[in-house]
This record gives sequence, structure tokens and C-alpha cells, in this order.
Amino acid sequence: MRHLLDMSSGIDVSEDYSGIPMTGTPRMYLTTDLPNFVKDNRALRFTPGSKGEYRSVDTQLLGQILHRVEGKSVAALLQERIWQPMGAEDDATWNLDREGGTEKSFCCLNATARDFAKIGQLVLDNGRAGDRQIVPQAWIDRLSTPAVTMSNGWSYSAQWWHPSGATGDFSAVGVYGQYIYVNPAERTVIVKLSDHGTEQDEQETIDAMRDLSHNLRH
Repeated sequence: MRHLLDMSSGIDVSEDYSGIPMTGTPRMYLTTDLPNFVKDNRALRFTPGSKGEYRSVDTQLLGQILHRVEGKSVAALLQERIWQPMGAEDDATWNLDREGGTEKSFCCLNATARDFAKIGQLVLDNGRAGDRQIVPQAWIDRLSTPAVTMSNGWSYSAQWWHPSGATGDFSAVGVYGQYIYVNPAERTVIVKLSDHGTEQDEQETIDAMRDLSHNLRH
């Protein structure tokens, strides 16, 4: 579980989106049977825990583990334990592999910018929404403390990125340029949903958010 959270599992499902025919993560988008896809793609690229290497399949496995342990869909768990308690203002949707099937836990949670910002605010407030502790403090400590370093020089922990030059700030990052950026020192949350395609400069975007956070506070 720790290796899955930190993208250090070593499972050999490529993040290459350019290959023809589509394999790896692009195939995960297309399959209509994610559990069997995961079952059929269990080879290891490296020893688990020996290094960090981003793999969407790690997050998919986490979702399937939650479903198996809790006996509820990932969407239902999100609704009951985070979405409603934190006071989300709008409904969200989650893409499935097929009608009535399995959530694509590695992607495709669709919500408004305001509600994504509420997730960031929940993290900023140490897991509390109002007077209610929704996420245990231990989880906030876990995700806000870098665990492994990726090949791009950024650190990673519990599904959150810690960009180069970080001074305690961190971010959830979508594949095409979506961000929930949290800067505890500046008490700032920034959400970005616009699509930069494959040409985005993630470090440049983070640097801009750092500047914006500082200017908003000062």
C-alpha cells in the first residue's frame, strides 16, 4: 500500500501516451474491464520501494483495494466520507470502464473548480471542515512530507507532488495541466483546470502559482 501511494510499486505499466498501438496507461483508458487489465499486467519494472516512478496503475490499484476492503464503490466512499462532509456545492461524476463497471480511479473525476478548491482547503486546514475532522491529521502529515524523488527532480508522497524548490507547498497534478495547489505558508489554495495538452511546463506553472500565492497574501 505504501509503495502504491508513493508511486514506487515498480509495476510495469507504461505512462507513454505516444505509442501505437496503445499500451500501458492509454490502454487503461480504453479497456472495458479494468480489474482484468490490472490482473493481466502485474510484471515488475523494478523492485518495489527501490525508487519512485509515476505509474497511473498504482492509483487504479488503490481504488480497487478500497472497493474490495470497504465493499462500496470508490465514488460512494468519496461521497460519504469527503464530498458531503466537506460541503461540496455541486455533484461530481467519475468515469467508469463500462456502464455499471469500475471507476477509473487513476483519472477522470469531474467536478467544479470551487469543489476541487474545497479539497485543497480541506488539506490546508489539516483535514478539518468547520469543526469536523474529516481526514485524520496523520494523513495530512503523510501527504505533505516528501517520500520519494522522481526522475524529474520533484518529490512525491501519498498521491501528491512536491515540486522542485518547494518550501512546504505541494500539488495534485492532472496529466494535461490540472492542479490543486496548496501553499500552507501563504495559506493559499489555487485550482487550475485549463488544458495545456502535452506542451505544459509544470515547473513554470508551479512557479507562477508560488508568486501568485505570495502576492495574494502580501
